[in-house]
Amino acid sequence: MNNDQLMDFVSDLNEKNILSSVSVPILDGFQLIPNEGTLFTAVSDENFIQQFLYDGILEDGEDFESRLDKVVEDTKVFMRESGLSDVEHNFHFFKKYKNSDFRFKIYIQDNILNEKIMRQFNIYFVDDDTREFFEVTFCCCPYSIDEEDYVREDLTMSMISTINNLMDNIKK
Repeated sequence: MNNDQLMDFVSDLNEKNILSSVSVPILDGFQLIPNEGTLFTAVSDENFIQQFLYDGILEDGEDFESRLDKVVEDTKVFMRESGLSDVEHNFHFFKKYKNSDFRFKIYIQDNILNEKIMRQFNIYFVDDDTREFFEVTFCCCPYSIDEEDYVREDLTMSMISTINNLMDNIKK
């Protein structure tokens, strides 16, 4: 076994360990698809996307808030570099949420490009036992910018119901 194969093997073991320590349900009607760099990605027939991402273990002296600040800033940089509109207005804190195992912070990210809008909820949390930082995203399919009011109002209410149910079922 060469070094690359060994690293791939260790990476696979680590991913399986992470998946066994935190349980994030796949939303009803969503199908898993391959997506490098995520713990899983699932897509619905309507092209809604759910992702589960791992951002490593908190460093010594780092807490949830300091890692979150870094992730938020990195997300805004990525949005700007991708040419998305009005990043400061279209990425903002939404609310805190708590279940029996985790405390979450949720941000809303509106991806607006080429007269299309996709609303995304980014759910961040840390496993206090392992100090592992996670993100779950839930994103709608692209809508015409003409439907922005629908996306920001009616669709958002439905998405909030979905993410609340999802967070209630994220367990250790």
